[in-house]
Amino acid sequence: MHGTNFKVESELCAPGQVMNLPDAASTLSVEPVGPGLVRITYLKPVHEISIERPDETERAMAYVD
Repeated sequence: MHGTNFKVESELCAPGQVMNLPDAASTLSVEPVGPGLVRITYLKPVHEISIERPDETERAMAYVD
């Protein structure tokens, strides 16, 4: 089973700092948190991939950025 989920990413940025956002980022918010700092928060899509090993009876799940 494959699906798309979202992971919350959050970073602190100072004046003049450059931040590269993924093209698929959504729901961007910018919030001041202190003198000269802002918190950038956004949703980043992650894709669920089923990984199975022949010797295991249960399915293992992994998320790939």
